[in-house]
Amino acid sequence: MNHKILIPAILVLPIALSAARPSPDPVRARADGTLRGLVRQAERRDRTLSSVGLFAGAYNILRANVGLEKLDVLFDVAAELQDRNPESRTYGNFRWYARDGFVMDHNAVDFCMQEGSLIARDYRDRLTPDQRAKFDHLCELAIEGSI
Repeated sequence: MNHKILIPAILVLPIALSAARPSPDPVRARADGTLRGLVRQAERRDRTLSSVGLFAGAYNILRANVGLEKLDVLFDVAAELQDRNPESRTYGNFRWYARDGFVMDHNAVDFCMQEGSLIARDYRDRLTPDQRAKFDHLCELAIEGSI
């Protein structure tokens, strides 16, 4: 016996459309999320910002090559979270969160620089001269903080 199964077009259409639609680029999606959320938090100097998140966000923006002008605010806030007192025992290290009054964990710099080192290795050439100067200074002090 030869039976034909009829499937209503209303059931087939969504499947056909989803198969034809390209899947979203995960790199672009992360960058878009960074631009919507993290950059807005950085601009407001939100107390829940993390230093690690700032570097991860900068990395996502650079990797997707979108919103590069927003890197300035991320690097500025990272500098605010970095101990810049050369007399301090935690000189060059980072506070985990903007709400922290001081560096509480000497390993924060290591976690920040995981993405920071990828930025330096792979995307430093995408930074404007001003961004590069900010980023390089963050890195120079981070080396001090990791010693």
